[in-house]
Amino acid sequence: MRHNSLRFSILVLVLMSVCGSVMLWSPPSAPVLPTPSAVQTLHIPRPTVADIQKRGVLTVLMHHDATSYFLYRGQEQGFEYELAREFTRQLGVTLQVRTPPPGIALTQWLIEGRGDIAAGVVVPDGSPSTRVRYSDAYDVSARPEPARRGWAVRPEQGELLAAVNQYHTQTKRSGLRKILYEKYFTNTRFLRSDESTVFSNRLSQYDPLIARYAEQAGFDWRLIAALIFEESRFDPKRRSQRGARGLMQVTRIAARQVGVKNFHTLHGNLEAGVKYLRFLLKQFPDGRAQDRLAFALSGYLLGPSRVRAAQQLAQALGYDPDCWKDSVEFVFPLLEDAEYYQRINASFIPGGEAVQYVNAILQRYELYARYIPRELPDARRAQPYQPLLPVAEPTG
Repeated sequence: MRHNSLRFSILVLVLMSVCGSVMLWSPPSAPVLPTPSAVQTLHIPRPTVADIQKRGVLTVLMHHDATSYFLYRGQEQGFEYELAREFTRQLGVTLQVRTPPPGIALTQWLIEGRGDIAAGVVVPDGSPSTRVRYSDAYDVSARPEPARRGWAVRPEQGELLAAVNQYHTQTKRSGLRKILYEKYFTNTRFLRSDESTVFSNRLSQYDPLIARYAEQAGFDWRLIAALIFEESRFDPKRRSQRGARGLMQVTRIAARQVGVKNFHTLHGNLEAGVKYLRFLLKQFPDGRAQDRLAFALSGYLLGPSRVRAAQQLAQALGYDPDCWKDSVEFVFPLLEDAEYYQRINASFIPGGEAVQYVNAILQRYELYARYIPRELPDARRAQPYQPLLPVAEPTG
C-alpha cells in the first residue's frame, strides 16, 4: 500500500512538472518592431448579446470592395461598415472588421466561427438555410430583385438576429440607410482609383515620399502613415496653435533637435518627423520593441520627459516602468490627478490623451498593414540607415 502511494505521488509530481512546463514556458520573442498580428478566431459557439457586450467587441465579416468596406484617404469607409459601426455603438461595444481573401464566402467564415455577423450577404429566396440564419433583406440597388442583401448569423444566435432585425428596421425609419445608400451607391467620389484601397495600394498621394523617409530611418512606412493620419489627416498645410506644422506636425524645437532646418517644406517635414521619432525611440532603450515604440509615440505627443514621469509613477505604484500594456498605459491617466503627479514632484500631464493617441496609431498601423503592401514600386528609397531594431512583415 505504501509503495502504491509512493508511485502515485511520483506520478502526480511528474504530471505537475510536465503541465507546468507546458503552461509556463514560451519561446522568447525576437526584438522586432511591432507588426500587425492575425486576428484570432472566435471560440464562443453561442455568444448572446450580453456575452458580446461583456466581451466588448463585435466581429463583423464583410467584403473588401467598393461598397461594403475599404480605406479612403486612410480612413475606414463603406456602406456595410457604417451600418455595422452604428450597430456596435448602440450595443456599447467596439467594432472589429474582418475581410476574407478573395474567393472565400463570408458565410464560410461565419460558420467556422471567425466572426459574429456576416454583413452584406445575398439573402436567398426559397427555403431557409440550415447552416446560417439571414436577417430581413434590404435593397442596395435601384433594381431590388437582383440586390436583396442582409446580415447573417449562426443558427443558434436567435437573440442576436432579433437585435439585427430590430436595428435594420430602425435604420430604415430613421433614414440612416437611405443616407448611406446615397453616399455609397449614387456618389462617385469613392471611386477615385488613387485614393481608395479597392482600386489602388495607396493611402495618399504622399505615400512614396513617406515610404522614402520612413524606410531610410528604419521604420515601416505604414506606421509613419498611421502617425501622420493622427497628426494631420495627410494635410501638409495643417498648422497647430503651438506652431507645429505639416504632415507630421513638427515643431521648431523638435526639428532643431534632429538638425533639420527646413521643416516647413514637405520633404523637410517628413525628414524631421521620422528623425525625431527615431531620436525618441533611442530615449527608451529598455523593454520589448512594442513597448519602446509606444513610449516613443507618446513622447512624440508629450515630449520624453513627461513619458519618463509616467514611468516613474508606474514604478512607484508597483508596475513595470518598461511595459506599456496594462502598466504605464494604465498609470498615464493618473497624472491628470494632483494626488498622483505630486507624488513624483510633477505637474499636470494629459495622460489619458496620450494613451488614446498611442493606441489609435498602433491600431491604425495594423489596419494599414492589412490592406496596403509595404513595397511601393515608386518609393524611390535612398540607402537606408541601419534600423534600430529588426523589422518584420506582418503575419496576417
